[in-house]
Amino acid sequence: MPTDRFAAIRQAFGDTFIRYVLAIPDDVSLDCLHLVPRQEEAVAFLEPLANSVIQSDTDFERAWLRTLAIAHGTVESGTYNVTLMRQDCGGSVPDTNSDDEVEKALLECVRDAYPVLLLPVVSHEIQLPGSMLLSGISQTEAANRLRTTIFEDEDMVRLFPESDGVRGDSYLTWEAGESGILQAIMLPELLTSYALLMAALEESPTIEKCLSYGRATLATCRALARGERVRLPLLVGLSNIELGRSVDQIDLVAGKILRPTTAALNRLGPAAEPNVTAVLATEAHQRLVRIEPASVNKGQMQDRLADVSDSQRLAREAAHEEVRLAIDMCRYSLLLASNGDAHIAALVQRTTRFNPLSSGTSVSLAQRDFAPYGPVTLDKEAARQANNWAVKVCRDHPRSLNIGMRRVLSAVTVRDDPMDGFIDAVMCWENLFGESQETSFKVCGSLAMLLELDDEWMRTDLFSKLKKLYEIRSKLVHGSAEPDALTAVRHRDEAVSIALRAMRRAYDVPGLLQMRNSTERYKRVLLGVNPPNFIEK
Repeated sequence: MPTDRFAAIRQAFGDTFIRYVLAIPDDVSLDCLHLVPRQEEAVAFLEPLANSVIQSDTDFERAWLRTLAIAHGTVESGTYNVTLMRQDCGGSVPDTNSDDEVEKALLECVRDAYPVLLLPVVSHEIQLPGSMLLSGISQTEAANRLRTTIFEDEDMVRLFPESDGVRGDSYLTWEAGESGILQAIMLPELLTSYALLMAALEESPTIEKCLSYGRATLATCRALARGERVRLPLLVGLSNIELGRSVDQIDLVAGKILRPTTAALNRLGPAAEPNVTAVLATEAHQRLVRIEPASVNKGQMQDRLADVSDSQRLAREAAHEEVRLAIDMCRYSLLLASNGDAHIAALVQRTTRFNPLSSGTSVSLAQRDFAPYGPVTLDKEAARQANNWAVKVCRDHPRSLNIGMRRVLSAVTVRDDPMDGFIDAVMCWENLFGESQETSFKVCGSLAMLLELDDEWMRTDLFSKLKKLYEIRSKLVHGSAEPDALTAVRHRDEAVSIALRAMRRAYDVPGLLQMRNSTERYKRVLLGVNPPNFIEK
């Protein structure tokens, strides 16, 4: 029968971790278990740490102490880690052999650190974004080999222009504007942490999946060292939407909507916000634009940061725009999948960029508690519709309609004042069909023709309604008194509904979204130019 000390290590490290370390099959009860001598030795080794964990006063200290079990203490064979414990207890571990010495060392680090993902995670546990507690892993034999072999690698050595073959520090400047020190001594922990972070975003990451991320991490770092642009992960904390029980995730082509697991939430910032109800995982490009010795003095660094060329500013803005566009395309796909007036209006609460060569992470906050619409729970049908729209948006959405996309998103997510939301929605109309002169007729006529092509009476009635709404918008922006609250909400809802109907319908018009601008689009719809019967039945 299990001893009291076995109960203590279960309490401290959790059953999942204990099963892995002691190589206990899932179908064997831990309550009625006879430990063999090797398992007894492992339990005795873990007992002091377990007692420290139990006696600790804070979640952070408990988390730190737990990770010491990953690589803690030494025996004659070297660092006595949980991989050796598992093998001593009769368990197996994946093969990490590789002809690539850097890869082999990194995979050993990832393999040995994998059990950190099996440790208990407290929901309000504080973690730094883009990092993972890996106490002790940097002192393993594999970590030391990794520090040596990177200086023998033709790509990785470029990261340290003044290395002596043993040590190296450099100052990195990134295309998106970030910069910081990279220390070779920290690389094992950085790369291992990054690989595990990527795996931790999945519901039940396996050790094989972690090793796969380890290989991908090294390939990414080598590409960055060569000056190539690579795609790096981006996590976005969303609110006002959540996945229903029948939906595990939603594929939006440009990204995926995931459940807000504790692991994912802890990667979003120093603490998980209770108002993050879904997580968008996507990617954005990043590139190293400058690698310098860390010996460059602080004054020189500041001068270079201030001395940014126009091309660098453009590249930096393009990098930020890519992030905004990736997020907006995913939220837009969700919005187009809305059913009736239940708009799927996802609010952005926090955005976190990840980088395997940075100990810090770029985080931006929004933290909004109010949305004009919602919240909405996404069932299987909503997930299917969102995926269908995401395919269309990623394939056909033109740059000339980015303003319309952003304005309708703004109207349903961030505009506290309904009149602001109303004006944004009408701006979406204009981005679709507006022109500098006689805008009212061209916009309203095109919308009426687009939405009621087959029924003349319905088309005339809709045109009349659109004209009235458009006139209200024009008077408001020229200083007229605002309507009462109920009327303002009604106007906003009508304008948003028309904007979404029109944006959806535009995807049914062959060639419409390929028009260069709103002028060409209104001529196509209102005048029947090329060809007259343009709606696919």
